[in-house]
Amino acid sequence: MVTGHVEEGAAAAFGGLAGFSAPESPYRYRARLVAGVGVGLVASVFLGTLAASQGWVAALTAGGTAGLASFVCQAAELLPPRELMLLMTVLAATDQPATAETALERAILTAGGAVIAWGVTMAPALRRGRRPEVRAMSAAYEAVAGLLHATGTPAAAVARHTAVQRFDELVSPQPRRAWAAITGSARPS
Repeated sequence: MVTGHVEEGAAAAFGGLAGFSAPESPYRYRARLVAGVGVGLVASVFLGTLAASQGWVAALTAGGTAGLASFVCQAAELLPPRELMLLMTVLAATDQPATAETALERAILTAGGAVIAWGVTMAPALRRGRRPEVRAMSAAYEAVAGLLHATGTPAAAVARHTAVQRFDELVSPQPRRAWAAITGSARPS
C-alpha cells in the first residue's frame, strides 16, 4: 500500500486474516488451523475475483462460499468469527473484476499474507514452547484438586463447577481438536 498498489496490498492483507483463527490455542492445532483458513482465504480471493465481472456469477460464488465455509467451519467446531472472514474476503474480491491472470496474482499475494500470519501466530512457540497447553492442563488439574478438597463441604458445588469449566476449556469447542495435539491421541468418549 505504501508503494501505491492498494489492490495488491488489500489482497495480501486478506491473507493476514488467517492469523485471527486460533488465538491462545495449542500450537500444533493452531498451525493446522491457520494454514487451513489461509487456503480458504486464497480460494475466496481467487474465486471472488474471477466472478466479479458478472453480477449473477458473483452472487452465486458468494452464496456458495458462504454455505461451504459455514458448513466446514461449524463441522470443525471453530469459534467465531469462523466463516465471516472467508465471506468478507469473497465479497470484497467480487468488487474488483480482473482477468484470470490478475486473479491468480491476487491469490498469490493472499497466500503470502497467510504465510506471514502463520509465522506471526507460530512465533511464540519458539519462545514459549507448549506453555498454553501446559497452562490449561495445570488449571484443570488444580480445579480437580480443589474439588477433591471441597467434597462434602458447602464449597463443593462451586468447586465442581470450576473443575467442569476448566476441563470444558480443554475439550470444546476449539480445543476439542487440540486434545489430539496435546495428548497425541483422540479424545476419549
